Amino acid sequence: MLQRLASPALTSAIVDIFLEDLRQLPEPEQAALHKAAAGLITASAVEIASAHPLGAAEQAGLTQALSAAAGQALTFNFATDPALIAGVRAVVGECQLHANLADELAFFRRQINHD
Repeated sequence: MLQRLASPALTSAIVDIFLEDLRQLPEPEQAALHKAAAGLITASAVEIASAHPLGAAEQAGLTQALSAAAGQALTFNFATDPALIAGVRAVVGECQLHANLADELAFFRRQINHD
């Protein structure tokens, strides 16, 4: 059912929520992001995968927001991964930020199997 709901518009809406959440990142999570960004080697880039291709404005928004949240200018690689269903996943060194349906569904699956 979720595959039928997945669309570039849903990915865009999830990106908007992700950007809003980045601006309000709690201090412990922001500290972890700072640490992960500081640990990147010079040639490393933040990997951002999206379920649908992102427009230039969305890429610029993610670049700005993640760099601000990490406390430093970062380099980015953007890729498309339809397996995410809708939304994005950002990998900053050892820190992963999930805002997509595939990871949310996996979280719920783990919770059900854990009980």
